[in-house]
Amino acid sequence: MLDPLMAGLVHDGALRLEERAFLGIPRSPRYPAADRTRRDAAVARLRAVLVDGAAPTQDDAALVALVRAVKAEDKLLDAPRRELRDRSKVIAEGEWAGEAVRRAIADVHAAVAAAAGAGAVAASS
Repeated sequence: MLDPLMAGLVHDGALRLEERAFLGIPRSPRYPAADRTRRDAAVARLRAVLVDGAAPTQDDAALVALVRAVKAEDKLLDAPRRELRDRSKVIAEGEWAGEAVRRAIADVHAAVAAAAGAGAVAASS
């Protein structure tokens, strides 16, 4: 069954539906972008910021933080992984987000850590 959100994006033309099978057994579908223009522009900005050393805008820094969070720098760019991770860390931890955003992120991390700790204690009882 097709997810309603994904079905809507396919219907609107943002994504393409690719049905897949392995040895005749259906696999989960893929949803590649129908138009790669925006992706290519985003990757070009990432390259400019992470590889070429361009000063990031707030949007660039937010994108870098997202890419860093999923550890995808080296999957999107052809450059040494260590250098990409180091540069993305500097940008992601920089001053691109306001103090309120930074506190909210810290609160989320603290809540996740507390929940994980409580789960570990409950499991050991």
